Amino acid sequence: MVFPVGSYVSVIENTARQFRCETSAGNPQATVEWYKDNGTLDRADDTEITTGIEKDTRASGTLIVNIGKLTLSVLRSDQEVGVYCKANNGGDWLYSSTVVLDIQYEPTDPKVSYKGSEVTSPVRVISGRSMTLTCSSTGNPSPLTLGCTLVETHIVAPRSLWPAC
Repeated sequence: MVFPVGSYVSVIENTARQFRCETSAGNPQATVEWYKDNGTLDRADDTEITTGIEKDTRASGTLIVNIGKLTLSVLRSDQEVGVYCKANNGGDWLYSSTVVLDIQYEPTDPKVSYKGSEVTSPVRVISGRSMTLTCSSTGNPSPLTLGCTLVETHIVAPRSLWPAC
């Protein structure tokens, strides 16, 4: 694979990324195929990519260089999936290096939880006692800062507080 260079490539979720594979010059002209790595050592179970493919050739003297282009639209579920090409012109299949996808996506709406359960209504707090609320969100890259505020709704003992991130 000649593009992108490196073992990881960052792609924004729901966007397309182009990959390019170029064979050495040969006769007969090589065939190029694209695959998603299923994460096993056996490449026979990998998934062939059949959409978003373009093919081009150029002459190198009397020999032909085959250029395979892949435009891949990525989803969050493609996180850490490897993409590679393989080529053959009658002999053994030759494999490119694998490029691993790092899918970038926005953080989810933050959620407040207490003792592992999501808080969806006001929390009753007894004066003088402490409680731990957790604020969480997922994204790639991970959200840098999360804060939790308590909004007092009634000034009586025990008090009702509405937590929000």
